[in-house]
Amino acid sequence: MYVEPLLAGTFLVLAVICALAVWYKVRQIRTIRAAWRAFAASRGWSYAEPDRLIEVQGLHRGRQVSVATERRGSGRFLNYVVVMRVDLSDVLPNHLHLESERLRDVLHTWLGQPDEKVGDPALDSALHMKNVDPMVRTLLGEDPVREHLLRAHRAYTRISLIGGLLEAEHPTVPAATFAMEEQLAPALALADVLETATVQTAAPRTHGPQRERG
Repeated sequence: MYVEPLLAGTFLVLAVICALAVWYKVRQIRTIRAAWRAFAASRGWSYAEPDRLIEVQGLHRGRQVSVATERRGSGRFLNYVVVMRVDLSDVLPNHLHLESERLRDVLHTWLGQPDEKVGDPALDSALHMKNVDPMVRTLLGEDPVREHLLRAHRAYTRISLIGGLLEAEHPTVPAATFAMEEQLAPALALADVLETATVQTAAPRTHGPQRERG
């Protein structure tokens, strides 16, 4: 009968498909790692692979920057994201809490626990804010800061400014150097404009004098 040859052929096709899937996955991982190494080398940053993840670290205009892959979910729902962090501890007050508006924040508002507002409809609807003092309100009201905050909000799935740390999350792990540059650009631009606006408005620092920029 033709049953056994048919089964053998089916298993062979499945084996080839599985082998191709594994080959493609390995090739993709190697491509991603090579791109991240090249990106780190082009900036003089460090490259590491902690716990089978990837992280590059270095300085941008004298500020510590980290770009790393992180796991989200588990099992069938496991996926990887990129998280960018920029140290702004000498620019922003540590008490400021600003992050992308999430469902729980909307629910809190419905339950009579609204967050703070700065009076700008676009910012107020996009961001959840706490501990907004007069200095922060003035800073966020600057046109360049507002524009770059909204740009970052559109570019990333989540952004936050908490404890003097800018954090931005992107759902795609780039596999090319130019893609990494494009992905990191909105976060670095926001960090730069926050520093510039803080200097221009003569806002007080919380951690000593301004560092020199290279």
